[in-house]
Amino acid sequence: MNKIFRIVWSYATQSWVVVSELTKAHKKQSSSNSLKAALGAVTVLLSINSAEAVVLIGATDGTTISANKSTVSSNGITIGGAITKAGDESVHIGDNSGSVGSRNVVIGTNASAGYDEKDSAGNPPKDGAFNQSVAIGSGRKAGEGARAYGDQSIAIGSNTIARGNSSIAIGNDDVDKTDLIETTYTDLEGNRKTETIGKAYKALTGQSLGPKVYQDTTSKEAAVAIGVKAVAGDISLALGTGANADRVNAVAIGSGATATRDNAVAIGGGATTEAPGTKEVNATINDLKFTWKGGENTLAGDVVSFGKAGYERQLKHVAAGLVDENSTDAINGSQFYGVLKHLTADPVYFYGADDSTAAWARRCV
Repeated sequence: MNKIFRIVWSYATQSWVVVSELTKAHKKQSSSNSLKAALGAVTVLLSINSAEAVVLIGATDGTTISANKSTVSSNGITIGGAITKAGDESVHIGDNSGSVGSRNVVIGTNASAGYDEKDSAGNPPKDGAFNQSVAIGSGRKAGEGARAYGDQSIAIGSNTIARGNSSIAIGNDDVDKTDLIETTYTDLEGNRKTETIGKAYKALTGQSLGPKVYQDTTSKEAAVAIGVKAVAGDISLALGTGANADRVNAVAIGSGATATRDNAVAIGGGATTEAPGTKEVNATINDLKFTWKGGENTLAGDVVSFGKAGYERQLKHVAAGLVDENSTDAINGSQFYGVLKHLTADPVYFYGADDSTAAWARRCV
């Protein structure tokens, strides 16, 4: 390991070059303070590289730093072996990392920005000139590092894909070890139990903690996916381990929360939007007709779910809603209680047509 460097002028590259002190060259000393400062900034990185490492500074097309590289980024930084593609004015650190476009930041083995091994449908890759994206995270092989595939997209974590413009994906692809760690929880009977996290989650939600297959954390156009195996569709939010909002404008918050309809919201671990929204504008009950406001434009995805069938949750601490003929506010328990209290305190009696006494009376509430 050669960790001693000096500055020499390279006639071949027409630039100042940092090389081993043992290297012979036609000398041309540098007195530039800015050059020395730039060299100092990269010395730490270079100290772990082999004797063949070379740093180029002050090339004719702008400042470029490159070490152990096969491709150079114009006006950028390229450090690592077998850089696959190097976008201009970009930073590439890590073997087999690369980017297409400009002003990208790619850090990690097999990380990439601006291109991908395949798209969500498994089709061959297609390069795009995507800019100002960030991909941070290593993978064992191509297609497993962090991948930012869109303008101003951010992907952080192994097996993480920001597959859309202005999207954010933070996570990875498995919970294998977490599934087996023990935890203590309260079961459906109210008893405290100690079991693995995987078993506890299934007891509380009726489902497994995320899909068993390896699944990349993925976000699409202007979407945010944060969590192991989290998936967010266009302009959607998925937050939590295994959270899935792979629809348009959907929201899934909580471990395993799933919003499977456009515009739907699932809140809480294991919550789903299986039951669709329905248009409720009127109803007839016991020959009495009722009409309501606010249901005329309800779509199947216009639902907010806090659980699932068999695993319902109560909604607590809800303020009293406005009560009038046009109100669409939620009504809390105290408001219903007030109505029932009034009816039971002053009951209404109905009599048969042929009965003149109260003996055959029926009280209605």
